[in-house]
Amino acid sequence: MRGKKFLFALLFAGISLTESSGATSAAQRPDQAARAVIGRTLGYVPKNLVLEVTGRDSAGRDYFSTEASQGRLIVRGSTPVAVCRGFYDYVKENGYGLVTWSANTVRLPKRFPDQELRTVVSPFRHRYYMNTCTFGYTHPYKKWSDWERELDWMALHGFDMPLAPIGSEAIFARVWREMGLTEEEIGEFVTGPAHFPWFRMGNMSRLDGPLTQEYYDETIALQHRIVDRMNELGMTPIYNAFAGFVPESIQRLYPDVELFKTGWGGGEYYVSHFISPETDLFRTIAAKYIREWEREFGKGKYYLADSFNEMKVPFAKRGTKERFGQIAAYGDAIYESIHAVNPDAVWVLQGWMFGYQRYIWDPESIEALFSELPDDKVLLLDLSVDFNYGIWRNEYTWNYAPKIYGKHWVYSTVPNFGGRTCPIGDIDFYLNGHLRALNSPNRGNLMGYGTAPEGVENNEVLYEAICDAAWSDRELSVREWLKHYTELRYGACPAELEAFWEGMLRSSHGICSNRAQYRIQKRPYDMTGGRYDISPDHFAAIESFVAAAGELGGNAAYLEDLAMWAGFYAFGKADILAEQIHRCYILGQKELAAEYERRFADLMLRADRFLESCPNLRLERWIDFARAWGATPAQCDEYETNARRLITIWGPGKGPDGLNDYGCRIWSGLIRDYYLPRWQHYFDSKKTGVPFDFDAWEYKFAEEQRGVSPVEAYADPVAAARALVAETRDINRNLNGRRDAELSGWSPIELKDSTTRFVYIIDPLVFNEIRGVRIRWTQGADSVVLKKVQLNGGGFVQAVAEPDATIGRTHPTVEVPLAVKPSEKLLGDIYLHLVLEQPKPRSDSYALVELIK
Repeated sequence: MRGKKFLFALLFAGISLTESSGATSAAQRPDQAARAVIGRTLGYVPKNLVLEVTGRDSAGRDYFSTEASQGRLIVRGSTPVAVCRGFYDYVKENGYGLVTWSANTVRLPKRFPDQELRTVVSPFRHRYYMNTCTFGYTHPYKKWSDWERELDWMALHGFDMPLAPIGSEAIFARVWREMGLTEEEIGEFVTGPAHFPWFRMGNMSRLDGPLTQEYYDETIALQHRIVDRMNELGMTPIYNAFAGFVPESIQRLYPDVELFKTGWGGGEYYVSHFISPETDLFRTIAAKYIREWEREFGKGKYYLADSFNEMKVPFAKRGTKERFGQIAAYGDAIYESIHAVNPDAVWVLQGWMFGYQRYIWDPESIEALFSELPDDKVLLLDLSVDFNYGIWRNEYTWNYAPKIYGKHWVYSTVPNFGGRTCPIGDIDFYLNGHLRALNSPNRGNLMGYGTAPEGVENNEVLYEAICDAAWSDRELSVREWLKHYTELRYGACPAELEAFWEGMLRSSHGICSNRAQYRIQKRPYDMTGGRYDISPDHFAAIESFVAAAGELGGNAAYLEDLAMWAGFYAFGKADILAEQIHRCYILGQKELAAEYERRFADLMLRADRFLESCPNLRLERWIDFARAWGATPAQCDEYETNARRLITIWGPGKGPDGLNDYGCRIWSGLIRDYYLPRWQHYFDSKKTGVPFDFDAWEYKFAEEQRGVSPVEAYADPVAAARALVAETRDINRNLNGRRDAELSGWSPIELKDSTTRFVYIIDPLVFNEIRGVRIRWTQGADSVVLKKVQLNGGGFVQAVAEPDATIGRTHPTVEVPLAVKPSEKLLGDIYLHLVLEQPKPRSDSYALVELIK
């Protein structure tokens, strides 16, 4: 190995490395595997359906073809997955229905009408699926029946390169035991199942561990069934390789080994330990792990190892030979740790940091990482093209690092964060964005297409678009595609649903965002809130959806979607009222605040009841999944705590370290038992002036509370939705005289210690209009001092001022000019930061904050 040994000081975040599994497959004809998928999907297999798996076409491409004659349908394809996709494509092209996580509307004719041969070739060799975080935010507690449905969904939608990390902890436990670690030492290292993704990435350890041998055995058995099914279907899973994270107690066995502390910045649980890939011990562990994995599951081809995901590494100065040598040595060391055991293997790594951390990863550094590696033995997952397009708004990686320097790579997107349930995403981009890569002179060795959502079982229209794009090399009309999708889902697309999609394209389905949250899903009163759409266009779109009930009210899929959209409508209106209630207290309007609080509670409970009709949007389902893994009542409780934690306090709670409300969901049960009472406690603190102990309350919800309170879904969701719309049309952001330029403000309960920092999300569309900030004092005996105003956009400071201005009775209005340089491109992630100094915690000060445009 070349290069100097260097320190890895890692700071990871939640999109990164994953593991996968391999190859013990039951003997079965390929067409039988495809036939079984169709049988499980339909509940039967049509007798007049012929399936043929032929291998790739003469040019080595994945394809499928369909033709029908004399009442018989023949589907051919290169692999069982391609055949499944071909069958599903035929179903959709002919208007027979669709299959999503929540709906199966397929209705086939008894006799297939004649159809000429139709052949579709994928422009990509592989279709990649899942994010390592999916196994925390959606799949940590799924059992075989659930995985079987998910694998069927993958096959029908054409995915043939999935992640498969289940069982990794069990294999590592064998390795640690073989090396001499005790059960206690192993148990102190591992986390509970919901946090496996971040345990595997070196972000954290210990939380909700240890695991039992029974758990390890069950995951090994589950993974065998998953791997067997993947192999039967012709899928090529991506396996896990050793990335360097080890139990700290390994120093007992190897006292001379140098461990580097990794994680999310400290605390009892947000730490792990890392050994350099250039050490003999790293290579020893890597070899033991891969051998043990392949002994259990069979030989694999793709092995993923990421040690650089969102981490700071003290390489030498950019542009120096020393730096490039260090980076090249790291790449060589990781590759050799895999290649030494399996010479045919391909090292897979994720390219998230190449877009997110360009201050570290300049093109020369990326080139250095790959410089010593064979082109066909590396696969880069260009994880987040949608971030380049709509959030970071920076250059695509294939242009930034031209042609990815000859390495094989996969075009991918991250359309979901945290498993959040707010449907958001630019449908036009997800349908057609891949054409930019296909048609680029810098496409290089583009061999795959995929998507890496942190959580699934949500936003189903987006995933249908993503999957259709994987088999298309031409631009698709968004409106025609949406009309067809709607007809497949509900049997018709009345004018009201065309209006619905027009409104969505102007609002939540016309943007890419990593902040698909409502404010009321965040702890009160987190000024950053969320960035889910509560615009007039968005509400008007849902009103159009409700209006379609006259034609579609008897359709089961429509009724379930109606319940979902009505629930989000009620939740969005409650979100506006939460802001208004906060504003009323700032203005001293206590009676109006009380009226809005009553309406707020009513809307939250309505949202909860609507979502009870949506099986995938219920807290009870999530808890039931977790408890099913327990062999004893105590184990059931432990798994429930782990599951409840992830979607609320996320981590250990009770302190500043954590990702509170990151994995937040709009779920029945979570609204009535968590979000509503949390906001009611906040409103009470507004009245009394006594701050509420959110840490303790949230911790108790995750650690001690069990089950879900009872509720009844609406017997007539159509009537309930119509009543909701009629009774809440008056609720809008400009209620009670609020101006468009207003951001928010503060009352004493938000003022902490002697210094308080507020962060406000700004609409990117108004960035070039910003000329400053205005603070309007409304009441209170104490003055405060505005120390700093800073505007950030696109990841950089765009303007800053230090006014040192007093705000209070004698200075009721303060205006701070900001020298904002206009941007020719639309910037993402616009934040306004204010820093206040106050004479004491909860100083008697009330003020509104607004932009000067």
